[in-house]
Amino acid sequence: MNFLSQVINAVKRGDSIPTEPKWVKWIHRNLSPNHCPECLKLHNCWFAKESHPKHPHHTYCHCILKDIPYVNVMFNSSAESAYRKFDPYLFNTEGKYPHNKERLFKDWGVSFTTGWMLYPDGKIRLVTPYGDK
Repeated sequence: MNFLSQVINAVKRGDSIPTEPKWVKWIHRNLSPNHCPECLKLHNCWFAKESHPKHPHHTYCHCILKDIPYVNVMFNSSAESAYRKFDPYLFNTEGKYPHNKERLFKDWGVSFTTGWMLYPDGKIRLVTPYGDK
């Protein structure tokens, strides 16, 4: 359940309003002539505070985690998924297509996990789903 739904439900029940999630923005600072490629890729990316990458990321890391207001996350983040390329090919839930791949995946014990690419300023993109046992 997302945070807004939690707030609405708490108000309806007369419960106390939950604490809003904390988010941080990874900031790479140029304080030395050497730059970590991983830190450069993380620059300006947003993370839930409890699940950001290890920080400091390495011994000579100069990066900082800057708190960002949750309202920015709610109104400025985005997720993109070109779902049309996976459905109905893989997700034949209504049995409309005769390829029977969903039955094969089930027989093989394969479930689908998504592969997401993280971008700066609160953007993520579904790159591809991949099978996982």
